[in-house]
Amino acid sequence: MNVEAIGELHHITPLRNLDSILTSGIRSPASLGFQYSSGMGDDSIRERRSIYRVPNGKFLNEHVYLYFNPRTPLMFRHVSEWRAQAKKNLVQGENAYFDLIVLRVSVELLKRRGVYVSCGNPSRSSPKFGSPDFMIEKLDFKSVYAREWSRNGTKNDRVHEQIQSEILVPDYVSCNHIMGIYVGHSAQIPMIKQLFPSIEVDVRPDFFFERSVIVDPRNRTGDWAKSLVVNANGVRDVQYLLNRAWHVALGESVVEHPDATDDDVER
Repeated sequence: MNVEAIGELHHITPLRNLDSILTSGIRSPASLGFQYSSGMGDDSIRERRSIYRVPNGKFLNEHVYLYFNPRTPLMFRHVSEWRAQAKKNLVQGENAYFDLIVLRVSVELLKRRGVYVSCGNPSRSSPKFGSPDFMIEKLDFKSVYAREWSRNGTKNDRVHEQIQSEILVPDYVSCNHIMGIYVGHSAQIPMIKQLFPSIEVDVRPDFFFERSVIVDPRNRTGDWAKSLVVNANGVRDVQYLLNRAWHVALGESVVEHPDATDDDVER
């Protein structure tokens, strides 16, 4: 694996943060203090990130967190919690869609001084860190870009660890490194375009655990001819595509939930 093959990095954030980000860049939680609204993680996670250090001498929360693959257990946890709340409140249609977005970030950041890459979740005990060049050689990118981390109730520990690997960028990421945005539903596009008409926005429901045409996170073309259509069990399923088209025509969402346990989504 090399930097060019990775294609792009990803930052997960609530849509409400976009105005600030596209004005002043992505800033670390520590630099923003109480202004920070990540929408990701609970108090225990934030506390651990404030006391664990990276080899560059900075604490974890003094970095911007990026992912190779945004389909992480943490993303799944937040999408699941939001959908459960929306169902409880009988929210339907376009207004029922999740607020998170995924920013497309340039891989040029991997060449920036002071950047480190973690093997797995860096806020767990005994995290492993390395320079981008070193870790790109060491990480198992088949696991990093995996579609799921468990099947039939059995968790694959290696995939579960590696899919949570992070790129830790000290202090901030400039707006110039933001290449575009992924959303889970087309209803989110007008809201973004109204504020930032020139930003490129693509719909990628698979990043938000919606059933969809499967495309590699590194291939943003969404080539239907080369992509696999799968059902919940990972089996090629043309009938599913026809059913999904029918549900979409009715304005309904088709939700995919990986075979996950509470332990899978614990950070």
